[in-house]
Amino acid sequence: MARAAVMRKLAALGGQPKLRTRPGSEQAFITDNGGEIIDVAGLRITDPVALERELNQVPGVIAVGLFALRGADVCLLGTSEGVQTLTF
Repeated sequence: MARAAVMRKLAALGGQPKLRTRPGSEQAFITDNGGEIIDVAGLRITDPVALERELNQVPGVIAVGLFALRGADVCLLGTSEGVQTLTF
């Protein structure tokens, strides 16, 4: 497993990585594709595109939840007047 190496890299970037576990358990939460999820708190993201590129190069990383490399096509914005749809 590359979990320890990935967590060290995230910590070196200034984050506090934590393995997501199954509710009421110490066992890792396993995704449908067999991966583990590492949640990261406290990470200062000044350049999301560069960070996503860097993290995608870390051995053991399957996916990154920043979604900065591919921008959104639509944004659903909840307002006091209802939902506004913004398209890009």
